Amino acid sequence: MNSKAVPLKEYTVYNDIMTYLKKIDDEGSVGNTRHFTKVKRRHSMFETNTAVNYYGDIKQFFKFIKPEVGIEFLTPSDIEITSIDLINFRKYLKEEGLANTTINRKVISIKGLYKFLKSVSTYSSIIDLSQFGSTKKLKEISKSYGKTTQTEAERIAENMLLERENGLKKKLLTKFLIRTSFRIEYALTVKWMDIKKVDGELYKVEALNKGSYLVSTGLHENFLNELRQLKKQNCMENDLVFDGLTSRSYRESFNRALDRLGIPASRNLKPHSLKGVGIDIAYEESGNDIRIAMAQGNHKDPKTPLRYLTKNDNIENSAGILMDKEVDFSLIESASKRILSIFFEKPIRALCKNS
Repeated sequence: MNSKAVPLKEYTVYNDIMTYLKKIDDEGSVGNTRHFTKVKRRHSMFETNTAVNYYGDIKQFFKFIKPEVGIEFLTPSDIEITSIDLINFRKYLKEEGLANTTINRKVISIKGLYKFLKSVSTYSSIIDLSQFGSTKKLKEISKSYGKTTQTEAERIAENMLLERENGLKKKLLTKFLIRTSFRIEYALTVKWMDIKKVDGELYKVEALNKGSYLVSTGLHENFLNELRQLKKQNCMENDLVFDGLTSRSYRESFNRALDRLGIPASRNLKPHSLKGVGIDIAYEESGNDIRIAMAQGNHKDPKTPLRYLTKNDNIENSAGILMDKEVDFSLIESASKRILSIFFEKPIRALCKNS
């Protein structure tokens, strides 16, 4: 069987794909700053989860449209696609059981690559970006995280002590998340030197949030004294506060704690639900100041913290409740004649005076 030899210079597509991914990685990376320590790298070539996810999406796409060619051996002619290719790829992902949200994200990854390659002269004539415009985004159902209260969240924290490994550390991380409204991944990057005394019993803690920008919030010395249980005798200031924990292990422990407490899965409580506890308290204690809620949650859009407020779940004043709710007359029935006469006396005198 005769096979056509392909010059090595033809196999430049993979290098260009990797250049695009390194661009994504560099843009999302925080670089060598004292604030960031990667807890666990998911891929040896990349520093950010975004680049890792894009790499997986792109590899999966080309494996689907060119199953006979490995991604390392793609040639420029192999990357030509039509809208039919995109539609069939989405159909394949649906059959694999993926949600529309995930499918849309994967298509965005592919589109990003093709936009990048379009700017390279080698591919400008063979890439038609209109193929992406002809396939509409799939409809998504946005399901928000379940909400919890401080009392329940603190119970979950205490239950973490029952974990076989790092029980105390997981308990204190839970209490830390409740108070800071930080995401787990970024709470895990906090070092002892990121917690600084401000005044008296007040401390400020800093962390890198989504988008690689610094955020800060306050902690009281009472909680910091609890947290210091994790500080070893020869601990350095640049050591991680929650050293040894990973996002995955904590999430698994969180789910086990919910099971032990009998909290049903239908509540959809996730570690991210803890973020709303601090936002809710900050909002209520500030007299419903949305700016304080935004600062607590590190949000830029005033609408975002509203999704976390538990008061939005209050159904007592909905029409379906008020229409059929029985009026409680027991207070009037138990009132003495003297109390009733005082109650009605003033409006009756005013009515007589006006007449």
